[in-house]
Amino acid sequence: CCSKKTYKRPAKANVESVQDRFLHQTEYRAANMRFLVALCVVVIAADARILVRRSTNKEFRMCVPEELMNDCEEMTKQKTKSSARIACLAARDRYECIEKIKKRLADFVMVDPEDMYIAAKQPEQDFAVFEEIRTREEPEAEFRYEGVAVIHKDLQLNSIQDLKGLKSCHTGVGRNVGYKIPLTKLKNMGLIGNLAEPNLSARENELKALSNLFSKACIVGDWSPDPTINSRLKQRYSNLCQLCEDPQKCNYPDKFSGYDGALRCLAHNGGDIAWT
Repeated sequence: CCSKKTYKRPAKANVESVQDRFLHQTEYRAANMRFLVALCVVVIAADARILVRRSTNKEFRMCVPEELMNDCEEMTKQKTKSSARIACLAARDRYECIEKIKKRLADFVMVDPEDMYIAAKQPEQDFAVFEEIRTREEPEAEFRYEGVAVIHKDLQLNSIQDLKGLKSCHTGVGRNVGYKIPLTKLKNMGLIGNLAEPNLSARENELKALSNLFSKACIVGDWSPDPTINSRLKQRYSNLCQLCEDPQKCNYPDKFSGYDGALRCLAHNGGDIAWT
């Protein structure tokens, strides 16, 4: 009745552990940039030699997305065994943090494995990976969880092409298992065509492709940070909201969103396939 789609999800780092590991390490080894297959969060810096300079007078600048600035500042107030200091530096997102490190405006940032791929593509970059952080609960786990595509057992699918025109239930826009993974898989399977129309944004390219593939869907969330654009997109691709609890709102909270909500959409709201 279902097919498994295995993927990785970065672990959430323990804040105090991160700070202590950074402050107490005396030697760092630069690593070749590569896409990690392990369950982890990685820390990158502009140059390993910068981080070797442990000094009580040295203030290390940790870049964080602006929505995590308060958490970062709370972390720096925690007691550690070191007298070295960390200052939090806000950026728009992790990508801008990578840019700040490249320009020597910040010293290090915690990123997910996919961000390392972006960092590796930077021209004239000299980033170094100096730490990998895992959760205490899953120190050796390869994956935190597995994503699945679930269908009704009596749904007749003779080929992957039969997915076209189905009613699809998703966890939410931009989420890993309910959006990014299926989008990537469907693209690789040849069910989704061009995702690079130059007159459309990256997000609209994705939404257009999903709208053309599925007859109806529920993909809640902010499709754009701009309210006007968000509203316009939801009107243009309204079939992607038709399976939601409130198709006009198409946003959280919605009983047909999230991991359980996608299954609820499949079982009780006419969905043919759920990504969860």
